Amino acid sequence: MRRARRATIRPALWSPDGVEPLPGTTYLEHLAPHDGDAPLLAAAAVLEACRNPLGTTSVHTVAERLTALQGPHDVDRMLEAIRLDVRVSRLRLAELGRWLCRFGVRDWQVKGGLALLGISGTPGDAGLVARLGLLDDVTLYAAVALRNLLPPAEAESALFDLAKKVEGSGRIHCVNRLKNSRRPDVADWLLQGGHDSAV
Repeated sequence: MRRARRATIRPALWSPDGVEPLPGTTYLEHLAPHDGDAPLLAAAAVLEACRNPLGTTSVHTVAERLTALQGPHDVDRMLEAIRLDVRVSRLRLAELGRWLCRFGVRDWQVKGGLALLGISGTPGDAGLVARLGLLDDVTLYAAVALRNLLPPAEAESALFDLAKKVEGSGRIHCVNRLKNSRRPDVADWLLQGGHDSAV
């Protein structure tokens, strides 16, 4: 005689309906701002701003587009796109870069300004660039701009001076650009602990 099978009761599928979200930003949402076109959109805004005398609307558009950039690679892509436009005025690029450096309220606005000065500024901008380089978040961009703005010996001196004033990742960026120096004072400083970034 066969035994009767017991009916199996399967639990209902679990549904998140009605579950309150956790407070804060989800990890997934951190990916949302990343926009692969951000460097090209920033470059387009820069080029548009430089076609006419700089004005509030165009400069603020550039500042807003720069906030979507996400790292040195994005900055390189933006600069590459700007350089492709042979008609762009270096003078206006430099004016825009200076404005962003002086009046930027977010880190990427200042980083963008430093990057623009690095390709269009003059040695006279080195003081502003070095001063901003004291801020750890932007030291890398200041170091690159100093290398581009100044003759090699002057750039090395400016980087050495900056390296002695900063710590953390800022010092690491400077040391990376000084490590092949042939200057005895730079080599001595590096060997005697100058390379220590406190990180």
